[in-house]
Amino acid sequence: MAILIALPEHVRKHLTLFLYTATCSAVTSIAWYFMFPNAAHGSAFPRIFAVYARGYGIDWPWSFVYQIAFVTAFEAATVWAAVITCLAISHQLRLRNLLQAFPVVVVVLVISNVALPLFSGLLSNLQWFGWVIVSTPPAIAFILGNWKAKGSPGSLIKAKSV
Repeated sequence: MAILIALPEHVRKHLTLFLYTATCSAVTSIAWYFMFPNAAHGSAFPRIFAVYARGYGIDWPWSFVYQIAFVTAFEAATVWAAVITCLAISHQLRLRNLLQAFPVVVVVLVISNVALPLFSGLLSNLQWFGWVIVSTPPAIAFILGNWKAKGSPGSLIKAKSV
Protein backbone atom coordinates (compact mmCIF):
# COMPACT_ATOMS: atom_id res chain seq x y z
CA MET A 1 0.00 0.00 0.00
CA ALA A 2 2.86 2.35 0.85
CA ILE A 3 4.38 1.76 -2.60
CA LEU A 4 1.11 2.75 -4.27
CA ILE A 5 1.06 5.97 -2.27
CA ALA A 6 4.75 6.78 -2.82
CA LEU A 7 4.93 5.81 -6.51
CA PRO A 8 3.09 8.85 -7.97
CA GLU A 9 5.29 11.21 -5.97
CA HIS A 10 8.42 9.36 -7.07
CA VAL A 11 7.32 9.44 -10.72
CA ARG A 12 6.64 13.18 -10.45
CA LYS A 13 10.11 13.83 -8.98
CA HIS A 14 11.87 11.62 -11.52
CA LEU A 15 9.69 12.06 -14.60
CA THR A 16 12.68 12.95 -16.78
CA LEU A 17 14.46 9.74 -15.77
CA PHE A 18 11.37 7.65 -16.54
CA LEU A 19 10.94 9.30 -19.95
CA TYR A 20 14.65 8.78 -20.68
CA THR A 21 14.29 5.12 -19.68
CA ALA A 22 11.30 4.63 -21.98
CA THR A 23 13.16 6.32 -24.84
CA CYS A 24 16.28 4.17 -24.40
CA SER A 25 14.17 1.02 -24.21
CA ALA A 26 12.37 2.03 -27.40
CA VAL A 27 15.65 2.72 -29.19
CA THR A 28 16.94 -0.72 -28.17
CA SER A 29 13.74 -2.39 -29.37
CA ILE A 30 13.68 -0.53 -32.68
CA ALA A 31 17.35 -1.32 -33.34
CA TRP A 32 16.70 -4.99 -32.52
CA TYR A 33 13.66 -5.06 -34.82
CA PHE A 34 15.52 -3.51 -37.76
CA MET A 35 18.48 -5.84 -37.33
CA PHE A 36 16.39 -8.77 -38.59
CA PRO A 37 15.56 -8.86 -42.30
CA ASN A 38 11.95 -9.53 -43.23
CA ALA A 39 9.63 -9.13 -46.22
CA ALA A 40 9.23 -5.38 -45.65
CA HIS A 41 12.92 -4.51 -45.37
CA GLY A 42 16.42 -5.92 -45.32
CA SER A 43 18.58 -5.84 -42.24
CA ALA A 44 19.62 -2.35 -41.23
CA PHE A 45 22.69 -3.86 -39.56
CA PRO A 46 23.75 -6.72 -41.86
CA ARG A 47 27.13 -7.32 -40.20
CA ILE A 48 25.60 -7.53 -36.73
CA PHE A 49 22.88 -9.83 -38.04
CA ALA A 50 25.56 -12.03 -39.66
CA VAL A 51 27.24 -12.47 -36.26
CA TYR A 52 23.88 -13.29 -34.66
CA ALA A 53 22.98 -15.71 -37.48
CA ARG A 54 26.11 -17.76 -36.81
CA GLY A 55 24.16 -19.18 -33.89
CA TYR A 56 21.79 -20.88 -36.34
CA GLY A 57 24.61 -23.18 -37.46
CA ILE A 58 25.53 -24.37 -33.98
CA ASP A 59 23.97 -27.49 -32.46
CA TRP A 60 21.43 -27.10 -29.71
CA PRO A 61 21.84 -26.23 -26.75
CA TRP A 62 24.95 -24.22 -27.63
CA SER A 63 23.06 -22.23 -30.26
CA PHE A 64 20.66 -21.14 -27.52
CA VAL A 65 23.57 -20.13 -25.26
CA TYR A 66 25.24 -18.26 -28.13
CA GLN A 67 22.12 -16.33 -29.06
CA ILE A 68 21.26 -15.49 -25.43
CA ALA A 69 24.81 -14.18 -24.99
CA PHE A 70 24.50 -12.15 -28.19
CA VAL A 71 21.15 -10.63 -27.20
CA THR A 72 22.49 -9.85 -23.72
CA ALA A 73 25.59 -8.15 -25.17
CA PHE A 74 23.47 -6.19 -27.66
CA GLU A 75 21.09 -4.95 -24.96
CA ALA A 76 23.92 -4.36 -22.47
CA ALA A 77 25.67 -2.07 -24.96
CA THR A 78 22.59 0.13 -25.28
CA VAL A 79 21.90 0.06 -21.54
CA TRP A 80 25.53 0.99 -20.82
CA ALA A 81 25.36 3.90 -23.24
CA ALA A 82 22.22 5.08 -21.43
CA VAL A 83 23.72 4.63 -17.94
CA ILE A 84 26.95 6.42 -18.91
CA THR A 85 24.99 9.30 -20.45
CA CYS A 86 22.74 9.60 -17.40
CA LEU A 87 25.70 9.54 -15.00
CA ALA A 88 27.60 12.09 -17.10
CA ILE A 89 24.61 14.46 -17.13
CA SER A 90 24.22 14.15 -13.35
CA HIS A 91 28.02 14.64 -12.85
CA GLN A 92 28.37 11.23 -11.17
CA LEU A 93 30.33 9.44 -13.89
CA ARG A 94 33.03 7.50 -12.07
CA LEU A 95 34.56 4.10 -12.71
CA ARG A 96 33.44 2.86 -9.29
CA ASN A 97 29.81 3.74 -10.07
CA LEU A 98 29.97 1.88 -13.37
CA LEU A 99 31.56 -1.17 -11.76
CA GLN A 100 28.80 -1.25 -9.15
CA ALA A 101 26.10 -1.11 -11.82
CA PHE A 102 27.70 -3.67 -14.18
CA PRO A 103 26.68 -6.88 -12.35
CA VAL A 104 23.14 -5.61 -11.84
CA VAL A 105 22.65 -4.83 -15.53
CA VAL A 106 24.14 -8.13 -16.69
CA VAL A 107 22.17 -10.27 -14.21
CA VAL A 108 18.85 -8.60 -15.11
CA LEU A 109 19.48 -9.00 -18.83
CA VAL A 110 20.68 -12.61 -18.60
CA ILE A 111 17.73 -13.72 -16.46
CA SER A 112 15.20 -12.00 -18.69
CA ASN A 113 16.81 -13.20 -21.92
CA VAL A 114 16.78 -16.80 -20.68
CA ALA A 115 13.20 -16.54 -19.43
CA LEU A 116 11.61 -14.80 -22.44
CA PRO A 117 12.16 -17.63 -24.97
CA LEU A 118 10.40 -19.98 -22.60
CA PHE A 119 7.29 -17.81 -22.97
CA SER A 120 7.59 -17.37 -26.74
CA GLY A 121 4.35 -19.26 -27.45
CA LEU A 122 2.42 -17.03 -25.08
CA LEU A 123 4.09 -13.86 -26.36
CA SER A 124 3.31 -14.65 -30.00
CA ASN A 125 -0.41 -14.70 -29.16
CA LEU A 126 -0.24 -11.28 -27.51
CA GLN A 127 0.73 -9.49 -30.77
CA TRP A 128 1.99 -5.94 -30.06
CA PHE A 129 1.73 -6.33 -26.27
CA GLY A 130 4.20 -9.21 -26.52
CA TRP A 131 6.69 -6.78 -28.07
CA VAL A 132 6.19 -4.46 -25.09
CA ILE A 133 7.01 -7.33 -22.73
CA VAL A 134 10.10 -8.24 -24.74
CA SER A 135 11.20 -4.58 -24.65
CA THR A 136 10.98 -4.28 -20.87
CA PRO A 137 14.25 -5.97 -19.75
CA PRO A 138 16.53 -3.16 -21.02
CA ALA A 139 14.34 -0.61 -19.22
CA ILE A 140 14.44 -2.58 -15.97
CA ALA A 141 18.20 -3.12 -16.34
CA PHE A 142 18.70 0.61 -16.90
CA ILE A 143 16.59 1.62 -13.90
CA LEU A 144 18.31 -0.85 -11.56
CA GLY A 145 21.79 -0.16 -12.96
CA ASN A 146 21.28 3.58 -12.66
CA TRP A 147 19.93 3.15 -9.14
CA LYS A 148 22.97 1.09 -8.13
CA ALA A 149 25.44 3.41 -9.86
CA LYS A 150 24.08 6.51 -8.18
CA GLY A 151 24.54 5.04 -4.72
CA SER A 152 21.29 3.32 -4.00
CA PRO A 153 20.51 4.59 -0.47
CA GLY A 154 17.10 6.19 -0.72
CA SER A 155 17.28 6.93 -4.43
CA LEU A 156 14.31 4.73 -5.34
CA ILE A 157 12.35 4.25 -2.15
CA LYS A 158 12.88 6.41 0.89
CA ALA A 159 12.28 4.38 4.01
CA LYS A 160 11.61 6.41 7.12
CA SER A 161 12.49 4.95 10.47
CA VAL A 162 10.00 5.48 13.25
